[in-house]
Amino acid sequence: MANNYFQIFFQSGQIARWLIDFEALHLECENLRRLELSDLDAYLSAERQLQEKGVALLQSLAVNTSMLALFAVKSETDFKLRMPSLFSTDKTDILRKVTSLLLHEKKNACFEAQLSQQDKGRLYFTVYMDVLPEEGKHVAMLSFVDITEERYLISQLQESMEKYRMLITAANDAIILIDCAMNKILEVNPQAVILFSRQPESMVGSDHALLYPKEERATYRRYYQQQLQSEDNAASLDTAISGGDGELVPVQIHLASAEIGERRVALVTFHDLRNRLKLEERRRLLATAVEQAAESIMITDLSGTIEYVNPAFEEVSGYDITEVVGRSPKMLRSSETSRMETNLMWQEISKGQVWRGTFTNRRKDGSLYKEEATITPVKDGQGAIRHYVAVKRDITRQLTLENQVRQSQKMQAIGTLAGGVAHDFNNILTAILGYAELSQALSQENTVLHDNLGEVIRGAERAGKLINQILQFSRQSEKSVSTLQIDLIVNEVLKLFTRQSSGQY
Repeated sequence: MANNYFQIFFQSGQIARWLIDFEALHLECENLRRLELSDLDAYLSAERQLQEKGVALLQSLAVNTSMLALFAVKSETDFKLRMPSLFSTDKTDILRKVTSLLLHEKKNACFEAQLSQQDKGRLYFTVYMDVLPEEGKHVAMLSFVDITEERYLISQLQESMEKYRMLITAANDAIILIDCAMNKILEVNPQAVILFSRQPESMVGSDHALLYPKEERATYRRYYQQQLQSEDNAASLDTAISGGDGELVPVQIHLASAEIGERRVALVTFHDLRNRLKLEERRRLLATAVEQAAESIMITDLSGTIEYVNPAFEEVSGYDITEVVGRSPKMLRSSETSRMETNLMWQEISKGQVWRGTFTNRRKDGSLYKEEATITPVKDGQGAIRHYVAVKRDITRQLTLENQVRQSQKMQAIGTLAGGVAHDFNNILTAILGYAELSQALSQENTVLHDNLGEVIRGAERAGKLINQILQFSRQSEKSVSTLQIDLIVNEVLKLFTRQSSGQY
C-alpha cells in the first residue's frame, strides 16, 4: 500500500522528480574510507577524483512526466541514454553537488542550481535531495522546483532598488523617506545632509516635523496630513527649514506616499529656493530700474511690434502704454525722419549689430522732439534674435541750449571784433578831434571856417560817444549812465538839415 502511495506521489504533480541509485558511489566511498589516508591533501585529492568519477556512478531508476517535460525527453529510456549530455559540466553542476552531498553522507539537503538549455536558455532550480530509507538499497530522490521566474523577479527587484538608490543619491534636491505610522525618518540622501547640515545618523529615526522651525510646523503638519489623505500628489508647499547654525532656509517641498509591504512610506522632496529668490530679486531690481529709468525704453518683437514701453516713454511721447502696445514705432515718425534712415537702421539691427542715431519724432499733441536712440538686438541661448530693445533720450532741450550757446558765442565774437575796431577808430578820432580843436582856435570867430570846424568837433564828439557804446557792447569798458538831453540832439539835427538844404555841404 505504501509503495502504491509513493508511486502516486512520485508520478503526479508539477514538480519534476528523479530517482537515482548511488550504490556504486557508496561502495567507492567505503573504499576511500578504508584507505585511512593521514595526509589531508592526499585525502582531498582522492575525494575530488571520486567526485569527478561519481557522476558516472549514479544510475537513473525512474523519472516522472514533469521531469521528462523539463528536459524535453519523450521516454525514460531516452532520458537514461541522454543523461550524460543533459547533465554535462558545461550545462550544469547539479550532479557534482549531489555527489558531494552523498560523499558526506547527507540524508536530506537542498541547494540552488542552474541549468542551460538551448531552447529555454538559463533555468534556475531549487533541488531537494532525500535519501530513501530502504534497507540494503542506496536510492535518493531528487525534486526540481523551478525558481526561474522567482529569480527573475528578485533580479528585477534588485535592479529597481539599485536604480531607486541611484536616483535618490544622484538627485539635486534633498530627499527624505518617512515611516507614516511612526512619523520617523527612515532614510536621507546626500543632498539632505548638505541642506540640513546634519549627519545622517542624527536624522534617521527622528521626528520629521523637527526639521522645521516652530512657527512653520503647524502649517507643515496640515500639508502632510492633506497629502496623505489625498490622491493628488501634485500640490507643493513653500516653507522654511532649519539649516545649519539656526539659519532659516526657504524651500519648496513636495510629498508623495505609497504602500510598501505592510507599511506606508512618504517621500518628501526639498527644493532649495535661495537661488530662485535671489534670481527673482535681481529680476525685480531690473524691472524697477527699467520702470524708473529717466530714458525712454521700448521693447519690440522681430517684426517691430511694440510689446513694452516704460513710464518715461509715456511722459516724453504723451502716449499711454495701452495706446502703443501692439502697434509699430512708425506711429511716432515725423516727416523729418526719412524712410532711408529707417531702412538703414533695420538693416543694421537685423544683422545682430547695435545701432545708434537720432530720430525726429512726433508727440501725441503733434509737437516734434528729437531723440538720441540706441537699439540693441536681444538674443536667446542659441544666438537667435528674439526681441529689440530701444533706449532713447529726449535731446530737444539739449539741442536748444546748444543753439543758444552757439548764438552767444557768435555774439561774443562780434563784440570782440567790434571792440577791436572801436579801439582803432577811437585812436583815429582822437587825432581828428585834436587837430580840429587846434584849427578852430587859430581861426577867426563868426567865419565859415570856424563854424565848420565846430561841426567837425561836434561830429567827432558824437562819434566818440558811439565808440563808447560799441566798447560797452563788447564789454571792453565800464558802463556810464547819464541823462539824455533830447532837445540838443534835435537842434543839431535841424541845423544839419538846414545846411544840407542851403547847399553849404
